Amino acid sequence: MTERLRSEATAQDQPPSEEAAFEAFFTRHGAALYLENGRILRSDSPEATPNFKGLLRPDLDPQKIEAVHKAAEKLLGSLNPDTDELFIVSSDIPRAIETADIYRQIAHTLGFTVIRHEDRQVRDDFARDSAESEIRTLPSLGLRVENLLNLALFSPETTEEDINWSGVSSEAREKWRKARALIDQDSRANWGENFVAHADEIGKLYPDIARAKAAYVQGFQNLLRLAKFAKRKSETLAPGRKIKVLAFGHENYIRPFLSENFGDAGFDNVETIKVEVGEPVTIERRGVRKSLED
Repeated sequence: MTERLRSEATAQDQPPSEEAAFEAFFTRHGAALYLENGRILRSDSPEATPNFKGLLRPDLDPQKIEAVHKAAEKLLGSLNPDTDELFIVSSDIPRAIETADIYRQIAHTLGFTVIRHEDRQVRDDFARDSAESEIRTLPSLGLRVENLLNLALFSPETTEEDINWSGVSSEAREKWRKARALIDQDSRANWGENFVAHADEIGKLYPDIARAKAAYVQGFQNLLRLAKFAKRKSETLAPGRKIKVLAFGHENYIRPFLSENFGDAGFDNVETIKVEVGEPVTIERRGVRKSLED
């Protein structure tokens, strides 16, 4: 990553500049069931690459949908439907699209203008039909998973009993056990924190993990490009109106950035970080604002 964060301050101590009108908000998806992950690990091919287009739906946990609604109301309540037009983008994975759609529906009830996308930009049947082409899916906000069994190493909830080992070679099983033992020496509370803490070490054993880590670092750069897009797009609107990008995706590419630049990797379901495009670009997270420098 070429940029570095500087000038730490609370959001109250460092008021936004005029350029802060150009904003992108990145929100992690709501709490999910991960049914497809469990299905693959119990299948005859636990090491398979998931087919995200074929994920079981709904992907969000119906018992935790209320938290998504509350988060949407809070974020949208901080914006102005009289001046802000919403450009909604999402990972191409169902749990992110479903989260984006809840925000989209609430935005309409609050009187926001939500920008429609061309069908070729939507790329998902649900986003096109149920969400009226108002959610643009971006594979660049998705996940890189070559081998689900290897990524499951980082999940403290996944045990050996959850895996169909008859579909895995004895050598692969022994390697998995050794890697898991390394993680268990300093296991963290969840998948994301374990990935941040142990991906470099485990990547020495599994090249696909090293490649995933590199891809997730690049994923944060995609968010910065979205924020800069908001600025360019806003300049084409009528005076006084601004584009606000609402982007929905995953913890995988946010946690490494947060760990490096904010000192911890915490990023909960439906938590949001804000990117402000000015001179310099500024990131706001949990009331703390830091600015990027080359």
